[in-house]
Amino acid sequence: MMENNWANFLKNLGEWEGSFTSVSLEGELLNSTPSILNLEGLENNQLVRFRLRRFGIGGYSEPPRSDYAQEYRSIGRQNIFFETGAFSKGSLQLAPFSEFGAEYGFVAENRRLRFVQLYYKQGNLRYFQRRAFAGICTATKFPN
Repeated sequence: MMENNWANFLKNLGEWEGSFTSVSLEGELLNSTPSILNLEGLENNQLVRFRLRRFGIGGYSEPPRSDYAQEYRSIGRQNIFFETGAFSKGSLQLAPFSEFGAEYGFVAENRRLRFVQLYYKQGNLRYFQRRAFAGICTATKFPN
């Protein structure tokens, strides 16, 4: 299972341009943050470098306002990747003193949609989505 999980994770390699968007509990799209996510396979794909850059109001033409990187040689059991590269991950248990959440990722050709549900310590719920595309995309990037 874990070997297949890693191979399915590798189907997400590449550069994904998109945005993080907060979503109200009623489904209304709120503020968006442009971002570029890179997943780069190194050492014959035994190592994956994750890099996430978030941009401000000026978008990609300005330097990122945050730049986060991390490397993976394995993925935790809370992450399940499917043959298409789609995935599900989340906290393994709910506790009143910690955050709890789940993330779902869907992949179709050069497009990805991630949906995140977060329950904060105070008991409030927040939704986020990240719509992204890889490479040259001639279709409407984010149809409504």
